[in-house]
Amino acid sequence: MQDESNDLFSKINKPNPALLKKEIESYKGKRNLSEPIGILESGNHVLIEGLYSNGLELLSALQSYLKKNTLIKVFKNNVPIVRSTADYPI
Repeated sequence: MQDESNDLFSKINKPNPALLKKEIESYKGKRNLSEPIGILESGNHVLIEGLYSNGLELLSALQSYLKKNTLIKVFKNNVPIVRSTADYPI
């Protein structure tokens, strides 16, 4: 019985922690969301700490930001017209 449990634990895929070369900015919720959005926009990581809802709050703000600031191409008579996604509410 004990051999079976040891065998089971040896087969579990345990991911290795990510080794990062630089310090990651953290977001703990209840603060200005423009800072972590700017960090993400620059291609860096943000560590979400505290509650699960902090991540949802940041995700919601990021979606709103992207909807307002993303450009899309609309074709009229085969001519591309660039517009903001804010012109097309979902």
